Amino acid sequence: MCEKCNDDVDVDNYHCGNCKYFNVKADLDGVESTCKRIDHKKVKFAVPWFKSYDCNQNACIVCSDFEPADWCKYACKVWRGFEHYWKGYVDQWLPYKNTDTTVGFTLNGNTEVRYKVKLMDFVNGTMFDGNKLKAIEKEYYKADRKDCLGYRFVREKIDGVNIT
Repeated sequence: MCEKCNDDVDVDNYHCGNCKYFNVKADLDGVESTCKRIDHKKVKFAVPWFKSYDCNQNACIVCSDFEPADWCKYACKVWRGFEHYWKGYVDQWLPYKNTDTTVGFTLNGNTEVRYKVKLMDFVNGTMFDGNKLKAIEKEYYKADRKDCLGYRFVREKIDGVNIT
C-alpha cells in the first residue's frame, strides 16, 4: 500500500538472476554456489526439457532471502523487504494467487526424474530436513507400448528423497 494514496503498489516480477546471491555458473565444478537455497551442483531447478541449465536466471519465484543485486539499480532503490514484495507478488504475478503449488528440482544430474517441493517450503527455506529434500511428488516418463507415444507420464506421491 502506498502511504500517500492508500492504493496497492505494483511490484516487479523478479527472478533468481536479479538476486545478489545469484551466480549463473554455480553448477560448474570449481565455482562456488552462493545461492541461499540450494547447492546447484547436487540440486538443480527442473527446467523445460530442451532448455540448458542457467540456475534459473530468468525464471522461478524468488525466495525469502532475495535481495536485489547491485546492478538492479531501480530494484535496490524501491526494495522494501521480502514481506512487502511477497504480498504484491502473490497478488499480481503468482498464477491464480495459488501458494499451494510446487517447485520442481532434479538431483545429481539426473534430469529424467523431477522432484516437486511445496512452493512455501522453497520460499521459506524449509525444503530440506538434513540431507532429505522434502519432496512430495516424483515425476518421470516410463516406456509403455500401449501408449500412442510409447511413453506415459508417471506421478508418484513420496515422502521426501535423500540427497547423496
